[in-house]
Amino acid sequence: MTNFLSFKRTDPGATDFQRSEHLVPISSIIDFNQTSTSRVVINLNNAAAGFDTLTIEANAFNDAGFPFSPTWPAKTAPLADMIVDAITANPGGTKISVIPPVDANGNKVRISNITYLL
Repeated sequence: MTNFLSFKRTDPGATDFQRSEHLVPISSIIDFNQTSTSRVVINLNNAAAGFDTLTIEANAFNDAGFPFSPTWPAKTAPLADMIVDAITANPGGTKISVIPPVDANGNKVRISNITYLL
């Protein structure tokens, strides 16, 4: 199994340092849930990770660079699925990049915020 998930902000408003890589040890993940159209919350084992939760926000962006909520098919959780896909995609690797899916309207979705909470 992959050891680390790699998250990066890829939204148009992110400055150079905001695009840095965030590595999350998979062994520190307790569970994760998509809590809204644009947000997935990852609960972590504080002892190993140093944080209790990691919130990933992902939005679609119009041509002017303004964010809007992605459109997903009913009763789906594609942002949670992107984590499952990343964990299972590279069984022997050290790290894998987590990339948001395209929404139901064909809009490219980008990670727009990464927040750690104790």
